[in-house]
Amino acid sequence: MTDQEKVIFSAYTSIYISSNISAMHEYIESKIKRTLFSHELIDPEVQKEIREKVSSDYNKIDVTERKKVERALYE
Repeated sequence: MTDQEKVIFSAYTSIYISSNISAMHEYIESKIKRTLFSHELIDPEVQKEIREKVSSDYNKIDVTERKKVERALYE
């Protein structure tokens, strides 16, 4: 998974797998087109807004990549 995919995954799911929190914060702000305060990240309504705005990017993440790599290692 690329760093950008980690940012997108973290923004969509609220499960932070990206160590670059500021990149995730900037990404979310670019999607919701407003300033985001850290305390808003726990608000269910804001989380819903974020999911709606990043869903198209989230759905583009290739989840099969890992299997391809694992398979190549064992062939």
